[in-house]
Amino acid sequence: MPIKKIETAAPKGTDAYGWMVYIGRKPMDLQSNLGTKLRLEKGDRFGVRPSGNGKKIRMISEELGPNKVFTLEMDIAQKLNSQSKPVKPAR
Repeated sequence: MPIKKIETAAPKGTDAYGWMVYIGRKPMDLQSNLGTKLRLEKGDRFGVRPSGNGKKIRMISEELGPNKVFTLEMDIAQKLNSQSKPVKPAR
């Protein structure tokens, strides 16, 4: 039986995330373990929280909703953070 890549992050609901808005000049392309692609462009909102072990960052987007969780390495998360600013979550 072939091994499949899986996303191991469990959805936690939008209240578990700190919300940001992307303000970078160039779009940022991300891809999940399962191949789901997301392009963040200026004005896009997303939520971030630390992973369970604190070594990575979990991210959700308003566009894809809280059930599609991306896992970011710290270097990518830091780059994303430098090109974003905090906002209140959308309700």
